[in-house]
Amino acid sequence: NKYDIWLANWGYVGKYGGWICLDYTAKVSTTSTVKSDKVYYTVKSGDTLSYIAYKYNTTVDKLVSLNNIKNRDLIYVGQKIRVK
Repeated sequence: NKYDIWLANWGYVGKYGGWICLDYTAKVSTTSTVKSDKVYYTVKSGDTLSYIAYKYNTTVDKLVSLNNIKNRDLIYVGQKIRVK
């Protein structure tokens, strides 16, 4: 019957005091896992990896790893560095 199909998409969650749409919660959970948190910084004159790491609350080792940097003492003005 048509009501059985409608009810199949809903679940009772006593902790929250009512019914929730299971289709809606499935969409929310898949959307949140696809979210991209990549953040980039453009190197300016006088910048160092240690300054950039400090500014973004990370480590030089993490920046080196994220950006596949071969020489941690050599970065260029205008270079885009992924910081997150």
